[in-house]
Amino acid sequence: MSKKYVLILGVSSGFGKEIAIGYAKKGYNIYGVHLDMGSAGDAVKLFKTELEKKYQIRAIFFNGNAAADETRKGVLEVIAKTEQPHLLHSLVHSLAFGALKPFIAADHSEMMTKKQVEMTMDVMANSLVY
Repeated sequence: MSKKYVLILGVSSGFGKEIAIGYAKKGYNIYGVHLDMGSAGDAVKLFKTELEKKYQIRAIFFNGNAAADETRKGVLEVIAKTEQPHLLHSLVHSLAFGALKPFIAADHSEMMTKKQVEMTMDVMANSLVY
């Protein structure tokens, strides 16, 4: 099994999922962070198993909020315990969560609030820096 790893934030769908498949095809092991509950969580478990069986790689997924300090800390602690954590090849930031409201609207009640803007920025931009 390869000792190369990639960390994907937002691994369960969209770009993150497709990028995980691309790396797995090339033999990379995947650390993935996702936030999925219920049937979506079950689908992610199936995806993880598919990656491991089809591409003969190791997939370690964490179900948690990648924008939360505790989640990031836990993920990094697990990565640090790998045999050779310096083989982490890439970090992919594919988090997509936030408010989908207009910045400007005739009816001010339809516009994004400051809190919604800050939450969106925290998840989709600031989490990469943290």
